[in-house]
Amino acid sequence: MLLVTRLSKRLARHLATLSWQTLLIGFVGYLILSWVGMYLAGEAVATDSLTVFWYWLIVTSSTVGYGDYSASTVLGRWIVSLWVIPFGLAMWGTLIGRIAGAIMLFLQRGIKGLRRVKHHNHTLVIGYNGIRTLQLLRLLINEAGGHADQANLVLCANVAKIEENPMPDEIGFVRVESFNNAIEMERTNISEARSILIDTPLDDVTLTTALFAYQQNPTAHIMAYFDDEQNARLLKAHCPTVECIPSVSVEMLAKAAADPGSSALHHELLNVDQGQTQYSVVVPELSHSLTVGDLFLTFKERHEAILLAVKFRNDDRLTPNPGLSVALNAGDRLYYIADERVTDFRWEKAHV
Repeated sequence: MLLVTRLSKRLARHLATLSWQTLLIGFVGYLILSWVGMYLAGEAVATDSLTVFWYWLIVTSSTVGYGDYSASTVLGRWIVSLWVIPFGLAMWGTLIGRIAGAIMLFLQRGIKGLRRVKHHNHTLVIGYNGIRTLQLLRLLINEAGGHADQANLVLCANVAKIEENPMPDEIGFVRVESFNNAIEMERTNISEARSILIDTPLDDVTLTTALFAYQQNPTAHIMAYFDDEQNARLLKAHCPTVECIPSVSVEMLAKAAADPGSSALHHELLNVDQGQTQYSVVVPELSHSLTVGDLFLTFKERHEAILLAVKFRNDDRLTPNPGLSVALNAGDRLYYIADERVTDFRWEKAHV
């Protein structure tokens, strides 16, 4: 029995490396040879009916052995002990393992990033940088009030960087070989994304990914992070609507050296977890004219907020500290500091 067990395990290891097609052919061959052997041995299980033979083979090869059917001839017993049981154990073990593995893989396709996400009008984060990306995802969820379903996030990572969804209960996840592969990227629903944030470890990959994303979804708000500002300028030349975010680490060091505490101030303005934070709001269609001066005191008196800058609708540049007489129009974006995002701003009453 020990010899049979060892032989079965060795056969199972070899069978586990075979394809489904090879396993099927082997299984059919096993059935045929078992029947032929028992038929030549004159065993009743091979001559009564195919139903009896199938029942006997399953019970015997799985070593259940009910005893209602068994080999009665010397040759039949040798065939059972040297062929039916050892090869049957290996065959059934391999098939059951393969089937169980296929079921588990199907159930885990979402966690493994192998299934197309169901997200629409979502924020797609392309690139994985370990803790930095996880912090980015948490900040995006915090920006949505701490509700992952409202944040509607999908992470797209390279297969070499991560194997499973790092936040399975909060975000969608897709793994790809290349961020420029149209077939693979379809699983991210990139053409239906509201925002696309690209942050890869290499500027060259970020550049090509941004160009691909712009081609797939030119109406989305595309953001790309670069360590080298030259790459940002190159992308801007080809895709003017893409928002390029350069690294400011060197500039931050210089500013902190000249004005101590500057780095802490900038961190405070970007931190959505506590304290005063920077937000933005778009000016809606109004029945009256509006200036920066009309809003400046309103922001402070009603919402304890400070107006910082304006990005005019038809201008790519940002205007910090605009003059009080500067006129505002629908579609202009205002940037302000507040303890929390203002959601109940009364535009009609802001006119002085």
